[in-house]
Amino acid sequence: MDISKTTSLLLLLIVFAVLIQFIVERLKAILGNKVMKYLPADVLAALLGILFAFMFSIDVFKYFDLNGTIPYVGNIISGLIISAGAPAIHEFIANIREQRKLLQDSISTGMVEPLEKVGGKGNE
Repeated sequence: MDISKTTSLLLLLIVFAVLIQFIVERLKAILGNKVMKYLPADVLAALLGILFAFMFSIDVFKYFDLNGTIPYVGNIISGLIISAGAPAIHEFIANIREQRKLLQDSISTGMVEPLEKVGGKGNE
């Protein structure tokens, strides 16, 4: 198994998971709670994942030279894999935002000094 092929596939899945998470978040804001009550975000992400897998011919099995006997099953499973990664990406981004806010709060209260004061070019 070629490591560059595996890395390429993982990056592709991550990029599409980020894209789907972004679209789902925008659609939730646009459609509102009334519509999202009948169309949960997970279902929307799965539908978008499957749609993108078909649109861009993403098939994880073909990346590993595995050919199935039933057409399009690889696309469907690939779309579901992409959509399953979307919540993890959302949590990761939310965690980064939370850490950034905590750092900014710590700097503004004086608990932590900004890098410019600690080890910046002014200390040379």
